[in-house]
Amino acid sequence: MKNSYKWSILSITTFLLIGCGGGGDNSSSTNTGNSVEQNRSEVEEEQLSLLDRGFVLSTPYGIEVEEKSPISNQIIKDNIEVITDNNLTYHDSNLFANVSLQEVNPIKDIQFISNSDLLIITHEDFVDELKPLKRHKDATGMPTTIVTWQELVTKFDGRDDAEKIKKAIAYYAKESKIKYVMLVGDVDKFPVRYCKVYDNVIWGDGWVSTDLYYADIYKDGKFASWDGNNNNKFCERVAVESNPKGRLINLDQIEANIDIPVGRVPASTAEEVENYVHKIIVYEKGGYKDYMNNALLLVPGNDKGDDAYPGSTALKDSVAREFSRYPIIRKLSNLKPNNVVINVIKKYHNLRPQDISKSIEDGVGFINFAGHGAYWGWSLGYNNIDYKWTSFGRSDISSLKNQDKFPIIFSVACSTGRYIFDKKFKAKNGKDFDLSVSCKYDPNNHIQGCLPAPQANPLAEYMPEPSTIQPAKYDIDSMAEYFLVKGRDNGAIAFMGSTDATQGAAQTIDQYFSSIYSLEFSWQKNIENPTLGDFWKYTINTYNKNHVNMDKEESNNWRADIPFAHLLKYHLFGDPSLRAWGIE
Repeated sequence: MKNSYKWSILSITTFLLIGCGGGGDNSSSTNTGNSVEQNRSEVEEEQLSLLDRGFVLSTPYGIEVEEKSPISNQIIKDNIEVITDNNLTYHDSNLFANVSLQEVNPIKDIQFISNSDLLIITHEDFVDELKPLKRHKDATGMPTTIVTWQELVTKFDGRDDAEKIKKAIAYYAKESKIKYVMLVGDVDKFPVRYCKVYDNVIWGDGWVSTDLYYADIYKDGKFASWDGNNNNKFCERVAVESNPKGRLINLDQIEANIDIPVGRVPASTAEEVENYVHKIIVYEKGGYKDYMNNALLLVPGNDKGDDAYPGSTALKDSVAREFSRYPIIRKLSNLKPNNVVINVIKKYHNLRPQDISKSIEDGVGFINFAGHGAYWGWSLGYNNIDYKWTSFGRSDISSLKNQDKFPIIFSVACSTGRYIFDKKFKAKNGKDFDLSVSCKYDPNNHIQGCLPAPQANPLAEYMPEPSTIQPAKYDIDSMAEYFLVKGRDNGAIAFMGSTDATQGAAQTIDQYFSSIYSLEFSWQKNIENPTLGDFWKYTINTYNKNHVNMDKEESNNWRADIPFAHLLKYHLFGDPSLRAWGIE
């Protein structure tokens, strides 16, 4: 079956946001459509105004300084180098043949898994809701096993629940040859790993959530602990301006590659799990549909042709060029129908929320949005049609009527995937921490740094490590939750986005994701029935290979840290085993 590739270019609806934006005050304050919801605080009103005017607001978790875009109309790359290294091998049964189980062997007898490609690790409250998904996957060539993380943490040793779960994934990858892992649970239902960030100059010390921790499981034949210096702080990163020259950015010497594609379903309730299970079954059983031919490329900006974020229009044109190769792929790969022509719909500047909603409801297979964002929505800026500032937010998502036309969202904007918490959280030491109190916000410089130093924020405290599980009261709902799990018959099927700030490096990641639809990827990767997880693994590992140098000596330039930081901040929300063109 050498030529039986099932490709999805437009079964993947991708929302791409590039830029930075400030977060809201809490999850109930949402900017949507043409108006602002009631109960928005004055601080958030100010932040929204600044965001729409192009200012970049800060959080204490990452650098949110708008750098000059690496992509412009003059230097945009038409082609992206395709990696063929062995470390990008996908489903070779010998992938982990030479790794040692010494550090990951269970301490108690565990459930034996055989002939399973997908491992679902879930909160114990959601097992019954996931059983229909297992039946569907088993019946359609994706054998699946469900285990609870509460059980796994009793069977594996580790310093906290996140490490125990990672050891279980490493064990099953070696012993059972699983190919994909789905984590089911929001921050209040499933442990989250936080990386330590040291910055004693600009933003202050902080922590960044990452699910790449669960996907990068082995290094040099041994378990990848992500704590190379054994100080019980994981994936430590030093902002370059804080480094004495010659000090490493990557203190724990992590590889940050995807070994096993991992996706998270950010559900907090049984109903939300049911919603998402329904979407997967409908999407995969539906197979190829005409709406998947439509690609919507969006760039906020003004009527003079100026992008809201530098290089966005050039980026969209680059993505459109990748689409032009797609009919050749289908023809040479013997995919039916093989006469697919992608309908590229470009909407550059003067964007309105109702126009985005109509396009989604009409049916689109790929959406690429480049602009500013926050966890509660995308800034559309000022338009010269209605003569007002607008945004596309969570209420707009909730009101969508796009039944059975579920897109995949790739969001490369600040915090649109911020499913964890906003200003308040529970620390690992058991105490509550409020960033708005302990790390004073400076409206003049838009800084809320957590570092008690004159050059940063003399009023601040050090930010403690967050607990791996947060109380429900601190869990905020980002665009990822609203698109994936809040609705049963509307929204999206997957979401790829950042939990924190993004810079121009996001544009490069976008180019790699778009390049998976090119002829080179189709023929150089011997994959039948490629999945969303396959695409994500290729995107992250290729970007890492070509653009990230975590260990070199750097001068005092904060931009050197950006490529490494982007590897940690990006999450795949949804089913990594999703058959990207459905099941025909």
